[in-house]
Amino acid sequence: RGVDGHEAFRPRKARDTVLRIQHRLLAACEALAERYAAGRATQEETAEGFGLADALVQARRVARPGTTVVIVSDFADGAALADDGELRRSLQRIGRHCDVDAVLVSDPFERELPAGDVYPLSDGHRRVLLDTAPEGTRRSWRDAHRDRARRVREVVLGARGRVLEAGTEDDLEVLLGGWLR
Repeated sequence: RGVDGHEAFRPRKARDTVLRIQHRLLAACEALAERYAAGRATQEETAEGFGLADALVQARRVARPGTTVVIVSDFADGAALADDGELRRSLQRIGRHCDVDAVLVSDPFERELPAGDVYPLSDGHRRVLLDTAPEGTRRSWRDAHRDRARRVREVVLGARGRVLEAGTEDDLEVLLGGWLR
């Protein structure tokens, strides 16, 4: 495990490797949820650091031709999806020799604002109030999510990959079914 919070696993076609990755993901998500619930997320934990574009640069170095690269992300960094973004370039390079499968993860709040009311939001640094009553606000929110999903599909398909959209409320075992070979 790196100092910056990322963890790399050597590509192996083994059930143990997949189970170890799932276990680490579950443990990391549970730990993060506990810290946020307790109000103890620090600035270092919420600040930008090692991102998806960085991980893909690393993956390019270790992925052999014919490898399937699976990306599970919310793809929240819009700049990385830009035409000249590192994420786009890395995916195109990986897609030349490897299969790319991307799982775009979002939660219900990202897709649709809750009923009209005023809600406090925080990114760990700032706190703002969001009024979800105006239809224009609700429409803009939906459109922003749809636009990000469209850009992700465009970037991944441009790398000759596939995209599966998954909600945090979905049963991934059922959703993924036979999608990942």
